[in-house]
Formats: sequence, structure tokens, C-alpha cells
Amino acid sequence: MSTWKDEVKKALENLGGEANLKDIYNEVRKTTSKNITRTYKSSIRAALERNSSDSEAYEGKEDIFYSTGIGNGIWGLREKQSQVIHNLVRYNKYSREEIHNIFSPNSKFVAGSGYWGISGIIKVPETKKDYIFLVTYGQTQASHEFNKSIDENGILTWQSQPSQSLSDPQIQDFINQMLQ
Repeated sequence: MSTWKDEVKKALENLGGEANLKDIYNEVRKTTSKNITRTYKSSIRAALERNSSDSEAYEGKEDIFYSTGIGNGIWGLREKQSQVIHNLVRYNKYSREEIHNIFSPNSKFVAGSGYWGISGIIKVPETKKDYIFLVTYGQTQASHEFNKSIDENGILTWQSQPSQSLSDPQIQDFINQMLQ
């Protein structure tokens, strides 16, 4: 007979390696041969925490699971941690460091400098023409106030830095991508 640890591992494998606790509960309910009691959710949480060095309840044996932050309900399989593609959630707020960790987890983040720490336009690593736009509303640079908005259809109006023009290669990439 399988253990709760085995059931959780199987559920996370089915869910792509990382999922929120609610989805883990639902997947275990769908796939388990164990008897589901009213305490099954606490059994799942215990299996996660006892087998994760991210948790204070870690038993020091197998380090199978990871948490993206104890208390936020996101758990994954440690063996697949580097393979998980994190999704941005519409309307959530993200720091530069969080965005860096999603799109370029194997590079170093330095706040206030470098590619991820200061740039407003960041090319997504290992893609041909995908970019991240980091827009700060209400910011002025050298007495220049930027014009930025998102309309009811989700269309971004964004004014580039005064030093960039339509002939800038990066701006041409944006235009050409939209015309394809």
C-alpha cells in the first residue's frame, strides 16, 4: 500500500512538477487508492513538510519536495525544480527579482544594476524575439515624464526612453514582431 508521500509525489508528477496545495489535494483525491477521510488534507501537508528541507517539520531523511515559500501553498518536486516554468498571474504584482527568478533563475540578480536590476526592456533568455517590459507608472527621468497606459482591451501604450528612436534595433524587433 502506498504512503501519503507516494501519493503526493504522484500527484505532483501529474501536475507538471509544481502546483498549489488545492490542486495537489484534488489530484490526490482523483488518483489515490487510499481511503479518503476528513483528515486527508492534513496528511498531505504532513507528507510535504516532513519531506522538505524548506520546512521546520523536515525529518532530515528524504528531501523530495520544495516550497516556493512556506505559507504560500505552492509545492513542487525537488528533482524537477529547475525544469518548472513558473507562470505569471494576471494582475499580480512582481518585484524585479521575482521576475528574474521566473525567467532567468540560473543567473545572478543584483538590485539596482545589470540587465535584470535596472533595465526597462529585457530580452527573455533563450528566445529569439521575446521581451519583458518593466513599466513604472508616474516616473520622471531628467524632467521627462513618460506616457504609459493600458486601455480596457489590454493594449499597452508605452513611451520608450528619449534616447531610443524608431530605428533602434530593439524597437524594430518590437515593430516587426507585431507585423508578423
